[in-house]
Amino acid sequence: MRWKLAVLLLLSVSAMSCRSNFLQLLAIDPMPKEVRESAITFHYIDTLGLKSKLVTSVHVGGKPLSISKMPVLSNRDIVFAEPYLYKEGQYGEGQYGLKMKLTHKGMMLWKQVSGERRGQAGVMAIGRRFKCYIFFGDGFEGPVFRVPAPLSKKEAEEISRIIIRNYEAIKENS
Repeated sequence: MRWKLAVLLLLSVSAMSCRSNFLQLLAIDPMPKEVRESAITFHYIDTLGLKSKLVTSVHVGGKPLSISKMPVLSNRDIVFAEPYLYKEGQYGEGQYGLKMKLTHKGMMLWKQVSGERRGQAGVMAIGRRFKCYIFFGDGFEGPVFRVPAPLSKKEAEEISRIIIRNYEAIKENS
């Protein structure tokens, strides 16, 4: 009798820990549709030109651009964001970037890709659609880093709002 109770307890604990994996197997995403359609992701650009299941494409100016299918960072890794104005002489006049606070995992991921691809261009996508080019590099100030993404003030503010809203929704559904 005790062993049956122990097995039932073990099965229920393992089922609860596998909830999200089970839902993924059934192709049920626990994230709200609004979050899925506005997910902010950062990808590196595929420079090898190989056909692979690890590469996808986004359209930039009507032309396909090959990028990594797996994002370097996503909303799960970005806790907070706010716009910042570029210093005079950087990029274009009145251009904004994003100052982001990352989770610990996000900081490790960004440091790794920034070390491997320093100075190379990447892509910011919103809902799997191209938004702008970014550049990998340092930009760290403690847990906060600056993403040099040439945006207007309005675009940077809107992306910041989306990041904050999506992170809160992801936390609630995790």
